[in-house]
Amino acid sequence: NQADYSQALERFHQSLAYDRELKDQNGECRTLNNIGLLYRALRQYEKALEYLESAYALLKRQGDQFGIAQCTHNIGLVLACMNQHRRSLAYFKTSLAYSISSEAICHQAYPLSGMCEAWYYLGAMDSAAFTVDQFLGLPQSCREPKLLASFYLLMGKVKFKQNQLVIA
Repeated sequence: NQADYSQALERFHQSLAYDRELKDQNGECRTLNNIGLLYRALRQYEKALEYLESAYALLKRQGDQFGIAQCTHNIGLVLACMNQHRRSLAYFKTSLAYSISSEAICHQAYPLSGMCEAWYYLGAMDSAAFTVDQFLGLPQSCREPKLLASFYLLMGKVKFKQNQLVIA
C-alpha cells in the first residue's frame, strides 16, 4: 500500500544520509539500489533510474563486480517497464557479463531472463530461443521455480512466433 512505500522511502532516505555521513560506500550502494527498486514498484521509473544509475556509478568506482551485475540487472528491469527494450537488453548483457566475471553462476539466470524477454519484444525470436537454451544450460540448482516458469512461458511464446508449436 502507498503508506508502506512512503514510510519505506522515508527510512531509506534517512539511511542514505547516514551512509553518506559515515562515508559507508557499500551501504550507500545498497540503499541507492533499494530506493531505486521502491520507485520501480511505485512506477516512478525516471526516479528509479536516477537512484539506480547513482548506485551503478559508485559500484563501478569501487570495482564491485557482483554489485554491478545486480545493479545493471535492476536498471534493465526499469527500462523494460518503460518499453525501452533495446536499452534494457544492453544492461541485461552487461549484467550477464559481470555475473560471469564474478563467478555468480546462479545470478546469470536473472539477466538471461531479461534478455530473453527483450529479444522477444524486439522480434528477435532466434536470439530469444538461444537465450532460453543458455538458461537451460545453467545448473539445475540455479533454476528457481518462478524464474523457470517465466522462461517456459517465454519459450512457448517464442516457439509460437517461430511456428514451432510442436516443440513448445
